Amino acid sequence: MSDIKIGELLLSNNLATDSQIAEALQLKMKYPDKTLGQILCQMGFISKTDLDEILNHYRKRQKLGDILINQNFIDERKLAHALSVSADKKNLLGQTLLKLNYIEEDQLSKCIASQYDLPYVSLKNLNFSLELGQLFNYNYAQHHKIVPISKVGKTVTFAMAFPLEKNLLRDIERTANIIINPVIAMESDIIWAQNVIYKKTAKTNSKREESSIELYEDEIRDRSKSKYF
Repeated sequence: MSDIKIGELLLSNNLATDSQIAEALQLKMKYPDKTLGQILCQMGFISKTDLDEILNHYRKRQKLGDILINQNFIDERKLAHALSVSADKKNLLGQTLLKLNYIEEDQLSKCIASQYDLPYVSLKNLNFSLELGQLFNYNYAQHHKIVPISKVGKTVTFAMAFPLEKNLLRDIERTANIIINPVIAMESDIIWAQNVIYKKTAKTNSKREESSIELYEDEIRDRSKSKYF
C-alpha cells in the first residue's frame, strides 16, 4: 500500500496529524527501506497497535509478493511461477521462493518485517542471557519459531520468523508476566539462537526450577495459527 494511502487513513481516523505525516515522509527519504508506518511508530507519533488495527481493518497490508518485486528481489515471472508452485504444493509463498532459490533468506525476512511493520534483526552477533531460557520451554520456542533475545525489566524482545497472532502474544505476556517487543529474524538465526540459549540453560540448570514458567504448544494451540502472506 502506498505511503499516501496510509497517511490518509491515519489522518481520517485521527491517529496522526498533517505535520506528523509530513515529518515522517521527510525522514523516510533517508530510510527508503522503511515504511511510513514503521517510521511513524519509531517517532512515537502512533502506536504499533493502532497501525496494525488500521491496516487489518481496511485490509491494506501489502502482499509479500508485491514487496519482493518493489525491492527488486524477484521479477513478475518468478513470482507467478512461485505462486503456482505454492498453490500446487500447498506451501507458503516464502517457503516456495526459498526452495526455488529465487531469493535469499535474509531478503525474505526483511520483506516479512516490512509487510508487518516490524524491525528486522540479525541475531548472530548478539550475546544472550541465561535468564532468557527460563521464560518458556524449548519445545514451545521451537514449535512457534520464536526466541527471546533480550530482557530489560519486564520487556522481552522476541525474535520471530513470522508474526504471531496478537491473542497468542497476549497469552504469553499474561502467563509469563512480561511485555513482548516483537521483531523479525531469519528462521535459521532463530534456530541457532534457540540452540545457544537452551544449551546454556541446560548446562546451568539441568532440572527446571518449580517456579519457572513452562508454556506448552497445546496450551493455546488454537490461537497460534497465524496467516502468513
